[in-house]
Amino acid sequence: VMQACGQPTLNPPVNVLLQDLTVSRIDSVFDQKNEEYKSQDLEVLINEICKNLNGTLLIAKGDSVIFRRTTGLVRFYENKKGYEKWTQAEMNAAKKKASNKLKNDTFYELASISKQFTAAAILKLAEEKKLALTDTLNSIFPELPYKNITIQHLLSHTSGLPEYFDFPVSYFDTSQILTNQHLIEVLSREKPKIQFLPGYNYKYTNTNYALLYSVIEKISGESYEEYVQKNLFLPAGMTQTFFVSQIEDNSNKSIAKGHLRNKEELKRYYLDGTMGDKGIYSTPEELLKWKTAYFTRKKIIPEKLLAKASSKQNFIKGKGVAKEIYGYGLRIEENPHYGKLIYHGGLWRGYQNLMIYRPSDDLFIVFLSNYRNNAHKGKSNDILHIIDGV
Repeated sequence: VMQACGQPTLNPPVNVLLQDLTVSRIDSVFDQKNEEYKSQDLEVLINEICKNLNGTLLIAKGDSVIFRRTTGLVRFYENKKGYEKWTQAEMNAAKKKASNKLKNDTFYELASISKQFTAAAILKLAEEKKLALTDTLNSIFPELPYKNITIQHLLSHTSGLPEYFDFPVSYFDTSQILTNQHLIEVLSREKPKIQFLPGYNYKYTNTNYALLYSVIEKISGESYEEYVQKNLFLPAGMTQTFFVSQIEDNSNKSIAKGHLRNKEELKRYYLDGTMGDKGIYSTPEELLKWKTAYFTRKKIIPEKLLAKASSKQNFIKGKGVAKEIYGYGLRIEENPHYGKLIYHGGLWRGYQNLMIYRPSDDLFIVFLSNYRNNAHKGKSNDILHIIDGV
């Protein structure tokens, strides 16, 4: 599906000499042609990307969708792992079903793109004066053995907490899905050491945002799902987005299954249950609604807090600037060619996603894929190159 890029048709009047056209009229003709060429170049690029992409691409300026393309399958049914009892004929038949095609309303696990929602919920609680970013983790969860880690440290990945994905399997009961409460119990019981003193380094760690989930529940007195739904999703008009904890309630929807490069479909896993760092299912259109409400119209949190979320917050004591710029649930790049870009990727269990927002022209790019084959890796620069004409 493609929607035309740019302005309405502006053809020169018939039988009018070029020298008789006004400068503004000539400019408008050239502008129109330039937009047509950009549209053609974008279509060629997107056709090339879609040769390998299994997923969805959406490009929008403001509220207008410039391009939207969905291609591929919900489930591959190719790698026999996980389908040991299936015959090849059964797999082929399941693969060819119409319901197995990705659609515009297919849902993807957002993976780490989810972090911006957790950060926004924390900032909402700060706006409501229910917490301060200087509050310590230990003051909220005294059972945790970590001193001087603040909410600010968690938001900006400067806490020093180790990555829970990397904990020994013996820390967990793998017979059941891990919850955020279970994670707090693991941290309290096993007391894994911090990697550096809070504020003295930067290391992107999912543990930070899994703990922020629990902070939201403890401070708000509501479940994470209830608080985020009420304070973020509903004001943004995101009526379809849901959580991994609600996946069975949404089983009637088309939900893409994650696949590795070898096309192995990844089954439910004991680390799938934690949220805050991941665990939200959505579509590109729902994310466009979020972009409009959060960034463009600034209706979720006050502009002052949004400015903090979308600017450098991972300051390092004694060093100043970390190589990577991280705000609150958002990465930031000051690109010499394309200007300031606010973005976040998402990799989890076969999903490979990217969301980019450019404030200068309200440009929004989303890739959501259920096949970790790097089909769109580096392609956002190619898209920006065409749009900017540089």
